[in-house]
Amino acid sequence: MYFVWERCCLQVRSPHNAGAEWQAGWISKSLIKTNPEQASDAAGELLKGKNKKNVELVTSVARAYLDVGQLKEAETYLEMARKADNKAPAVSVLEGDIAFARKDIGKACQLYEQAIYFDSNYKDAYLKYAQAYKSASPSQAIEKLNQLKAIAPDCLEADKELAEVYYATNRFGKAADTYAKFIDTPVATEDDILKYAFALFLNHDFEKSLAVAQKGLQKNARHAAFNRLVMYNNVDLKRYDEAEKAADAFFNASDNADYSYLDYRYHGALLSALKKYDQAIEEYGKALEKDESQVDLWREIADAYELKNDYTQAIAAYKKYYDSLAQDKKTSENLFQLGRLYYGEGTSSDTLSVQSADRMAALQAADSVFALVAEQAPDSCLGDMWRARTHSAMDPETTEGLAKPYYEKVVDVLLAKNEPRYNSALIECYSYLGYYYLLKSDYATSKEYWNKILAIDPTMPQQTRHWTASNSNNFSCLSCREEWRVILNSSFFVAGSPLEAVIACGSPWVKCLSVSSHTSRKGDVGEILMLGNLLDRLIGILQKIFDVFDHIIVYPLEGCLSADLFADGGKIFGSNTQLTRIIGNRTFFHLGAGQQVEESLE
Repeated sequence: MYFVWERCCLQVRSPHNAGAEWQAGWISKSLIKTNPEQASDAAGELLKGKNKKNVELVTSVARAYLDVGQLKEAETYLEMARKADNKAPAVSVLEGDIAFARKDIGKACQLYEQAIYFDSNYKDAYLKYAQAYKSASPSQAIEKLNQLKAIAPDCLEADKELAEVYYATNRFGKAADTYAKFIDTPVATEDDILKYAFALFLNHDFEKSLAVAQKGLQKNARHAAFNRLVMYNNVDLKRYDEAEKAADAFFNASDNADYSYLDYRYHGALLSALKKYDQAIEEYGKALEKDESQVDLWREIADAYELKNDYTQAIAAYKKYYDSLAQDKKTSENLFQLGRLYYGEGTSSDTLSVQSADRMAALQAADSVFALVAEQAPDSCLGDMWRARTHSAMDPETTEGLAKPYYEKVVDVLLAKNEPRYNSALIECYSYLGYYYLLKSDYATSKEYWNKILAIDPTMPQQTRHWTASNSNNFSCLSCREEWRVILNSSFFVAGSPLEAVIACGSPWVKCLSVSSHTSRKGDVGEILMLGNLLDRLIGILQKIFDVFDHIIVYPLEGCLSADLFADGGKIFGSNTQLTRIIGNRTFFHLGAGQQVEESLE
């Protein structure tokens, strides 16, 4: 006996004996609703004689009434089915379905269990039990489905129900694995394929989710949910060109799209990655209109403004984010990010957008925020470390040593922790303090700090390290092809210059020296004579240089006197025999235009 639904009707076909004629009867659902008397007559005609004992036929008629919500009539035919065979599992399942329709889930599941008791291989009872409990008690639903799988390992309907339970309870890894077992079979619907793609996405298997979503689009290119997933996955895979195409399809070529805040959020993230910051900010705004409770969007708006160097708007947006947080979410880490934005404004290289007075105001605001961070997290050095960096930015020449007390405080905290993970922070502190004492001509103390760095990492002289000595002198290690750069000008040659201090200190950092002249060739004769009068001073310093440095690299910058000062045959110093004698056989590179250090050292 089996049943086929067609044109909203129940068609009953029943082969009893070989060669027997098919018996068929029709009960229209619309007829049950519009003319219940006629429907009842049709059912009575169908269930005459021996058909009264046909449990499958009687329960099917009962289901026709159950499916249109006429529970009393369904119960009438349930009684008829009971009289036919009260131990038939189909009867218990029907009674359970009526109980479920009355929202009595406990009774329904007892009846499904009863059906399994009557016939342990009756699959429909297991499936109905799981469907009833998948929301109320997912663990019981899973247990029952696993029991079914134990007796029927190839039951795809069990896999389908298991996948839905796992999906509904956010176990997306298990859901994806289970969907995969039946997704390429006739059991799978479009909704199953969509949930499979989403389960993979939510389980961060973006590559596979993308493939499933693209497969869905092959059948329906205008399917909004599949277009959404293609955009999401490409964004997370950082395939921004493909994501942009998918976004266009999703927002402009999808049917019945219902946009959520997350759609606009992903689109904003995509546009930000494409450096279309103004459009990104607009999309984040749309996301907030959809769901203003998503306060994290203000942080993303702040990020977008920061990336376009609009620190004023970035700070305003981040304040909205911070102010909207619950008190327990206003952590020192979240507060720190506000200070970091002020610090970014104060150290911005964009001199057009950020004026000098604004920089100092921003640095002062940053210091105030970092002070609060230090107060809220006294066991962390985060606040004081960034106060040190902020004060260093306030005192770029290190003439006042504004950052010194903060770096010293950080050193005390980190030494007490005695953990290797803080070594890089200690090196930063020691670098500043070493340089501070170098500028104070306290070479012994300065050298102590360099040695402390070497005690942490003996390979440090072979690693790149950099700091700014003043506006006209930048230093970094050349052992790995980075450069210590000294800009030649008249102030460079005076006693106590930064270079002389480095030489006197005997810094272990320096193996090479790069010298670039920033003195313009357009200078008049008087300027050249001034440099000529400094020859003796230059020779004295070069002699000291060769006591420390292995190499000199001279960069002839465009419009400068480097070549004239150092190259053989130079207009001023090239033929000076004393200078040539000092250079001697030492390694000396004079780079041509466009030539790289690496080329000259080969």
